[in-house]
Amino acid sequence: LYSYTFLRIIWRVFQRLLWDVPKKAFGEEIRDGEHMNRLMIQKTGVIGVHFGQYIRYAGIGRIDKQKEKIKRSFGEAKVEY
Repeated sequence: LYSYTFLRIIWRVFQRLLWDVPKKAFGEEIRDGEHMNRLMIQKTGVIGVHFGQYIRYAGIGRIDKQKEKIKRSFGEAKVEY
C-alpha cells in the first residue's frame, strides 16, 4: 500500500499535466472535458484526453513543425476561465 504523502505527491504531479476545462470556448458554455475535447477536434483538429473537469494535451511526432497550427488553434478557441 502507498502512503498518504506519496499519493499526494503523485496527485500534484498529475495535476500539473492537466488543464482545467474552461467555462467558455468558441463562444459556447463548456459542460465538461469531453465537450471541450470534442469542440477542439471538430473545430481545429487538436485532440486531447478528457478527465472530468480536466483535459490533457500531448504532442506526438514533430511538435516544432506543428507549433504555429497549435497556437492558432488555441487562439481560435478564445477560452474563458
